[in-house]
Amino acid sequence: MLKELKKNLKRYKLLNTGDTVVVGASGGRDSMALLFGLHSLRDELQIKVVAAHFNHALRGEAANGDEDFVRTFCEEHGIIFVSTTMPINELSTGKNLQETARFYRYRWLNEIADSYGNTETAKIATAHHAQDQAETVLLHLFRGSGSQGLKAMEPKAGRLIRPLLNVEREVLEAYLAKNQVGYRDDASNFSDHYTRNRIRLELMPELLHYNPALIKALVNTADICKEEDNFLAVATLKLMHEIVLPCEGGYSVNRKGLTKASPALQRRLVRKLWQKLSCDEGGGLSYEHTEAVLRLVKGKKLPLPQKVMAKVDSNNIYLLRRDKDYLSTPKPKI
Repeated sequence: MLKELKKNLKRYKLLNTGDTVVVGASGGRDSMALLFGLHSLRDELQIKVVAAHFNHALRGEAANGDEDFVRTFCEEHGIIFVSTTMPINELSTGKNLQETARFYRYRWLNEIADSYGNTETAKIATAHHAQDQAETVLLHLFRGSGSQGLKAMEPKAGRLIRPLLNVEREVLEAYLAKNQVGYRDDASNFSDHYTRNRIRLELMPELLHYNPALIKALVNTADICKEEDNFLAVATLKLMHEIVLPCEGGYSVNRKGLTKASPALQRRLVRKLWQKLSCDEGGGLSYEHTEAVLRLVKGKKLPLPQKVMAKVDSNNIYLLRRDKDYLSTPKPKI
């Protein structure tokens, strides 16, 4: 595992000499493997390692046991340890529990990283591995994603790094056993309440019968889509400079210039402009809405999610902020 970890750190330029790396340490096998691996490489890489444990207060004494376990491990190995507890159940009232937990967890991890340096010198490391990446590819495939979704998680996203994305769980388990590193099991990982868990526990074992190397194949797919998506992102930016102008409330797109571009770039341009207007970093404009914008005829208007509107005249397509907040935006028929 250490060999793959070092290779990924170098290949994707994830860490620099003198960096502080804040490791999200839940106490599970994956995070413990990453924490111990980076700790083992600290002198060679000349980095500082900080273990950061976020207690979601969702599992009572079991959650407190996780925190105590990570704290004790860090004390025994001379690793800096920080922790916090937040009542996620209360904070998520009326909201998605997992999304709420993720929001507060990453906000806190960024606060810890900020206390050690800026985005260039203080990184956040998570232990997402090959199985996680494969599951994410399948989740996005089921939702009808293109290359932007199928690239799944990236090794580096700002200060967030994921140095184990191509390392399979069995390799992590062998590393832990060899070095006698313990870990804690989270019972929620075996619940069939969450879609990702059902994919992991039910669908993936079935698919592996058809292709025993499925995990590696899906990880490779994500890597291919990542490179292709990066290429298309550059081409989309170039097209924007050529045919898009700012206007009151949003952007105007030259229709003639747009129709000359490939369908792939047309769709990406529409989604990119919608993303900029909606401030939705996920870029979640649906296929149906994107196609409806491209097929919009002169004189028509189309309400889009997140208070955005599209309209067309003889020469331009306009993507604009709209004042009225529609309670819902039905998917158009195409």
